[in-house]
Amino acid sequence: MATLIDRGADYTKGKRWMVRYREAGGRSGRQREKSFKLKKEALDFKASVEHTVRDGSYIDPDKGAVTVSAYWAEFTGRRQVKQTTAYRNGKSFDRHIRPAIGHKALRHVSAADLEKIANTMQAGGLSTATFWAVANPLRGMFRQAVRDKALAESPFLSAVLPKQPPKAVDETELPEFADVDKIARGMKPQNAVGIWLMAGCGLRIGEAMGVRETDFRIVAGTRVLRVRRQVQKVRNAEGKLTAALVPLKHRQEGEWRDVPVPGLVWDHVQWHIKRFGTADDGRLFRTQLGALVHPDWYREDWYKAVPRVGGKPRWTPHDLRHFYASTCLLNGLPLLSVSRWLGHGSITETADTYGHLTPDAVDTAVSVLDVALAA
Repeated sequence: MATLIDRGADYTKGKRWMVRYREAGGRSGRQREKSFKLKKEALDFKASVEHTVRDGSYIDPDKGAVTVSAYWAEFTGRRQVKQTTAYRNGKSFDRHIRPAIGHKALRHVSAADLEKIANTMQAGGLSTATFWAVANPLRGMFRQAVRDKALAESPFLSAVLPKQPPKAVDETELPEFADVDKIARGMKPQNAVGIWLMAGCGLRIGEAMGVRETDFRIVAGTRVLRVRRQVQKVRNAEGKLTAALVPLKHRQEGEWRDVPVPGLVWDHVQWHIKRFGTADDGRLFRTQLGALVHPDWYREDWYKAVPRVGGKPRWTPHDLRHFYASTCLLNGLPLLSVSRWLGHGSITETADTYGHLTPDAVDTAVSVLDVALAA
């Protein structure tokens, strides 16, 4: 796999011994070479490179020499993420990462560099949550660099960084049903149905803004809502942010999920359609000109209604989604089903956020085991 070449004692450049080898991939692997003054150094390198190529741990020195900024551009170009996510990550990188380590080679980024970025952001008054919003895409980039054989390991593995904020939802801080009802009554009448779609079906605010009348259907005798799209900000050809219908979070174009529709929610949907009608494409929400209603515009009504009806100022529309999940789980509905209805990327996300709300299984476990062990 590697060849030691003696270029003779009279070799004028001083490094007599050369090791020529191929990277992983057999004959298709790129041929490389490295020179040494001492034969022992050359033999040691030869043995090392043969071992790493054989066991798959070989690191490409050229890839590790690429700057963080250059690799970030390549990394983000390969990823398929929503336009708004790409824009947000790019702005964060330009503001916090590029000035600190953008000029450094990948292999020269240390744990200390990451710790310094964290300390600088916190000293500037930014929260731990904000740091991780910036750091998580960067961590993904370094993971990809390891997979690309540019690095042996990510500097995040040894960095001492602020702990990520807990994901678990405090159910005691959420609105109760009476609060939800008051908020719905405090909204503009044409917006009230959105409160029930979020609290009764677990929809994200953008998903609620994209619901159409034809998305409701009967499956096996149960009314369900087929959630197909969401409203988000995107940049148009002129570079301006505008509202658009886009695929669901964690989903590709054309993917959907079915959510059971409680009778109360269906009553509000029917009342809304009877009172306000729908857009030309059947959407429940539309502006006076029939355009999409962006979540930011809907939030304006929310933040006026909440204090007006005595709600807690810190409540957000997303708390209605938390209300939905916690209500389902506290009443014994399966975690996997709730995860699917919420449209989470994985059941791990659901468990990390709401797992503490599942009914305690200790008593059931004792009963089951008693029966099994007595058999």
